[in-house]
Amino acid sequence: YKQQRIWDEETRKKVINKKLYSWKLKGPGLAYQVAIALGTSDIVHISGPYLPGEVNDLEMFYQSGLADMLDEGERMEADPGYIGGDPEYFLTPGGVGFERHTERRVK
Repeated sequence: YKQQRIWDEETRKKVINKKLYSWKLKGPGLAYQVAIALGTSDIVHISGPYLPGEVNDLEMFYQSGLADMLDEGERMEADPGYIGGDPEYFLTPGGVGFERHTERRVK
């Protein structure tokens, strides 16, 4: 969709709101974190909005308080944006313990 322009008093022109510009999307965007329960597909947590580039996936997780919602020993299956996070919380493709976990699940 088209980027909304805002009035800039300094240049006295309408300009693109750079705070909303996402280089990844090449246009306006916001970031959200959504956690879904495996097996039921229930949405169990939403955090955001975050401005583009304001925080990465791991920062969203720690700032949102989602870590406090997990039971002891419970982990999230997460996309590669969470690689490097504490393996106590995440199971990520290529991350610590991922191959061992997926082998158990397939058998």
